[in-house]
Amino acid sequence: MLELVAYDDRGEAALAARVAENLVVDPEVLAVIGHYLPETTAAAASVYAGASLPHLTVHDAPATAATADWIAAYKSMGPHVPEPGPYALPTYDAVHTLADGLSALLADGRTPTRAALGATLDDVTHDG
Repeated sequence: MLELVAYDDRGEAALAARVAENLVVDPEVLAVIGHYLPETTAAAASVYAGASLPHLTVHDAPATAATADWIAAYKSMGPHVPEPGPYALPTYDAVHTLADGLSALLADGRTPTRAALGATLDDVTHDG
């Protein structure tokens, strides 16, 4: 089962590092998506790397404009879904990249671990 858990670093580098430290000690955390600012990513990246925790960034994703069809599909998820913000499409792609990596591991009969997932993610991309 894939479980996504959200944490808010409030755009603060020190808080991003603390969040990262909390995530790396949980052996069930296999990967991280985020952070959304270069400063918070930099503060957390070395923590993730030190724990061999795969980290998919979104702030440096290519500036790809969401198509009208993508926006319509996004907003169709519920009656109160707002317009997608600038990180919606890169986050969507990161979630799908992670899911594709996990699927590849499971299809090969391998156990998802941080190391295995990290190696698999090197060969996986998802483009909206």
